[in-house]
Amino acid sequence: MSLLFRYVLRENAKVLGWIFGVLLLLCFLIDFFERWDDLLEHEVSTSLGLYYMACRLPQYVVYIIPVSMLLSGFITLGLMGRRNELIALKASGAGGLLIVRPMLITAAFLCVLSFFWAEALVPEANREAARIWQMEVKKTSQRSIMTGSEVWLRSPSPQGMTLYRIGFLQLSQTPLPGQGKDSEMVLNEVSVLRLDKDFRLLERVDAREMSWDGQQWSFLDGIQWSSMSSDQQGPRVERFEKKSLSLPERPEDFQWVKQEVESMGFFQLAQYVERARREGFDATSQLTDLHFKVASALFSLVTALFTIPLAMRIPPRAGGLALGVILSMGIGFLYYLVLALGLALGHSGALPPFLGAWGANLIFGSLGLWWMLHMRQ
Repeated sequence: MSLLFRYVLRENAKVLGWIFGVLLLLCFLIDFFERWDDLLEHEVSTSLGLYYMACRLPQYVVYIIPVSMLLSGFITLGLMGRRNELIALKASGAGGLLIVRPMLITAAFLCVLSFFWAEALVPEANREAARIWQMEVKKTSQRSIMTGSEVWLRSPSPQGMTLYRIGFLQLSQTPLPGQGKDSEMVLNEVSVLRLDKDFRLLERVDAREMSWDGQQWSFLDGIQWSSMSSDQQGPRVERFEKKSLSLPERPEDFQWVKQEVESMGFFQLAQYVERARREGFDATSQLTDLHFKVASALFSLVTALFTIPLAMRIPPRAGGLALGVILSMGIGFLYYLVLALGLALGHSGALPPFLGAWGANLIFGSLGLWWMLHMRQ
């Protein structure tokens, strides 16, 4: 490891560490003060409040890492340019790629770290934060639980309890006319179990599909079992192609299911998508999210490829450092717009899931790689 490599690596690490720490602290403070009134109103203890905030930090780390890399590239090279170090290095024969190589290696390392961090810590931390907020702060009972790639939802009532087992969540690409966003949610491989106060099974419905028709739930291709038939002769079993049932839950009550699916890690979501496709269900939205989990881990490297060559071209004097910060914010905003557009098109099916998730990386990464390879020596 050369002296130049160690020096640039150390300088970039110092700037990166400061930026990461400041952004993480800002996220913590903003989130804390946004929720301060709720925490005080529900008399949450200090230790529980801090534990809740700590559970939210892993998700912020994933968001902050690429932004920190974006800013650190401009600032590190800007400071080196202000101290005339870039001029001295180039005069001594050091090429641009040799100078920025430590920063690219740092960005690649952060990509690997970000992926495994998001896979190992973020899903469980998000679930724990949601559990604390609902059960400890809002004082509501936990209604959903993830088992493998299935979600169970519990709905208590004065008459007993209703349990829902949802195999797959499907977001329709073409909502039914006049039915609004509620009609977009379709639940597949559903079982509905109605229990009395003594937890005795009164009724069970198993269906391939469950959707909201605007007034009640519509079930397709299923079987209904009732503990007592209308003539009191014992249990009744009925097979149906389509059947409407009145249930106390409305589509918004199943947002818990959507949250559980969205909190899956990469490998759990891959299992979910594979099972959905194997059984013939549309998993376009979830497949887009699956590709995005890998694409998002590469944000640090993509931003580094795009911003480092630009930073090497900014004059060190005449406000070059401030200009670099402004440009980095502008690039980050443009990158986010392209990314959000691609994800929306991927979720809707207008673009293939791979292109929807990877579009921003392919555009900015290709431009950055071309720019990096043609960087003046």
